[in-house]
Amino acid sequence: MSVPRRSWVIWVALWAVICHLTLPMPAWAAPPAQQGEVVHVVQAGETLFMIAQQYGVTVNAIVAANEIADPDWIHVGQRLRIPSAGAQPPPTVSTIQYAVQPGDTLALIARRYGTSVQELAERNRLANPHLIYVGQVLEIPSTGTEVRPAGGTVYVVQAGDTLARIAGRYRLSVWALAQANQIDNPSLIRVGQQLLIPISGGDSNLPPPFVSLRLVPSIAVQGRTVQVEVETDGEAELAGTFGGQSLVFVGQDSAYRTLLGIPGMASPGSYALDLVAKQDGRTVSVRSLIQVAAGSFRVLYLTIPSDRQGLLDPELVAAEAQRVRTVMGQVSLPGMWDGPFSIPLAGDPPINDPYGTRRSYNGGPANSYHGGVDYDAEEGDPVYCPAAGRVVLAEPLQVRGNAVIVDHGRGVLTGYWHLAQTAVTVGQQVARGDVLAYVGNTGLSTGPHLHWEVRVTGVQVDPLQWVGENIQ
Repeated sequence: MSVPRRSWVIWVALWAVICHLTLPMPAWAAPPAQQGEVVHVVQAGETLFMIAQQYGVTVNAIVAANEIADPDWIHVGQRLRIPSAGAQPPPTVSTIQYAVQPGDTLALIARRYGTSVQELAERNRLANPHLIYVGQVLEIPSTGTEVRPAGGTVYVVQAGDTLARIAGRYRLSVWALAQANQIDNPSLIRVGQQLLIPISGGDSNLPPPFVSLRLVPSIAVQGRTVQVEVETDGEAELAGTFGGQSLVFVGQDSAYRTLLGIPGMASPGSYALDLVAKQDGRTVSVRSLIQVAAGSFRVLYLTIPSDRQGLLDPELVAAEAQRVRTVMGQVSLPGMWDGPFSIPLAGDPPINDPYGTRRSYNGGPANSYHGGVDYDAEEGDPVYCPAAGRVVLAEPLQVRGNAVIVDHGRGVLTGYWHLAQTAVTVGQQVARGDVLAYVGNTGLSTGPHLHWEVRVTGVQVDPLQWVGENIQ
């Protein structure tokens, strides 16, 4: 069988390429090494940081010896002079810790501290240098001299210092200083500790009109409420989204805030917080990554009595859940509460089941969680309103039994399930301490108790955080 001429030409060309690839490649010619100096030929996958570690020199030394304009860009086959290789032992590289701030990028941090993106990525084992999150602590290489980043500084704690004194010296709040340095207990700092004095004012990394963005806390935990505080350079119209939920900001005169609800079973990882500011006909968008950490929750195995197992019918459960989501997903203004919430029962009642418990019904998988707090109470005990609000639901439900829902404004609503009877009507304004209902054992319940929950923009969060903290 004859081979067409065109096919024959293609085969010859391919064979020539294969032969060429199998031939030995010539070695790169390197310039003569000076005394105490060698030449390194860059290989595939190498970075300047890796090469510097290999020869026991600094990245800056290689940059200076080779007049490299951008340390992040070296190419395969590039010949680099390695100064003083082997002339002295590798220098001890000290580091400082830097907490990522809203608006930061790895490139900005690298420029601020006179290092490179590659070096920061290698040192902190970042798989994707484009993904860093607010509150993340990065190791920054230091030469042993004090680092003075643009718009900030590093302060070494002295004997007699307190965080409050240091914050006052730099005209910062204690919270801002603690957040920048990931300090859980502001009363505990040690002599010699290096503190990053965060960037403020006009040195913000955020684009105008954004001046600052603070998250309280900087790292979220499953089931917690996060406060977002935004400062702008003048009055602006703010909006945003988080986890598919629209955010509603309140405030004026350049100071605004909103609330985020972190779902109790949110997968740990980074989530995008998208903010939009409109000012003088201009629209500016900002994205920050919020790190969500896993909480510590137990698993509870529940057995439902046979006479109530019909309440677990999937269609019935789904329909009721949708009704409750619709009611508790509304956002009204303004916020009506002032200060921490109170517990909705008298005294200090014991908790049967805390928020977040993973639940298994009748031996099934633990694929749901407890979205509120269950208090051990006697049937007929009064249920009190924990904060000012307006009643938006007061009726019997099949799964939740007799129920009351109160809207406190700004997307914050509280729910009370399994009640014996209600004492309020829809539309009624209620104040802290008003009687809403009485403890019962109705709906999907195994005994008298009060189920109390808090939702933020429709997300069930831990009510006890609202009791222990002043969330605004």
